[in-house]
Amino acid sequence: EVFAILIRRAELSTSAEEQAQLRHEAAFVSKTQLHDTDRAIELYRELLDASSGGVGDEVAARELRDLYSGAGRHEGLSDLLTRLIDNARSAADRGKLRIELAHLQQTDLKRPEDAIDTLRAVIEEDSSNAEAVSRLGELYQSLGRNEELAELLTGQIDRAASASDLATELSLRV
Repeated sequence: EVFAILIRRAELSTSAEEQAQLRHEAAFVSKTQLHDTDRAIELYRELLDASSGGVGDEVAARELRDLYSGAGRHEGLSDLLTRLIDNARSAADRGKLRIELAHLQQTDLKRPEDAIDTLRAVIEEDSSNAEAVSRLGELYQSLGRNEELAELLTGQIDRAASASDLATELSLRV
């Protein structure tokens, strides 16, 4: 009954802010009390779509990520991460989201080629992202793509040498 009342109040409200607040409450009730993941996902997606730029509601985005992960809905999570990447405010935020997406693509979606492309995008934007370089190197190694691994390491060694970062250069050479 609480869920139905919250939805009805949201429908009748004339204030966009109040509608969003009531929908958040309804989604929370759906998730925690009714254990209706599908309905909670639907409400949070609507909230996200209605927010500024389609990704402005950080609470809805965070809840959607948790719900998709918990429900094993990897395609939905992949779509959400892609959407968040497209609207990320900084290169660092995009890098973190892309690394998360690459992990999802590699492990849960079993699409290593997509993971490689995603990690390459991180490195193109920030060639010093050690986590992306490491994960891409591991992925190349696991797939037996030694030429690409060698190119990746050579590029990183050259970058470290030009930046006079002797420790990183030696580490990569070893």
